[in-house]
Amino acid sequence: MLYVSNNDVPGVIGSLGIALGKQGVNISKMTVGQEVSGESSRNVILLNTDRLLDKNELNEIQALDHITDARVLEV
Repeated sequence: MLYVSNNDVPGVIGSLGIALGKQGVNISKMTVGQEVSGESSRNVILLNTDRLLDKNELNEIQALDHITDARVLEV
């Protein structure tokens, strides 16, 4: 599972999906929650993936525009 926190702006989910696809990671389920605070809003995204990301793959996700945090979760 992958936990992602991001600024709620257009294109973030698309760039996240493209980056995971290039890494050969399949998404089986995605849940998005929005937190509105004043004039800005943030999202929390939980992705069920077919495998865990390695450190380099996670670093690529963390470097995407508007991503404020990304973590691999093992359940």
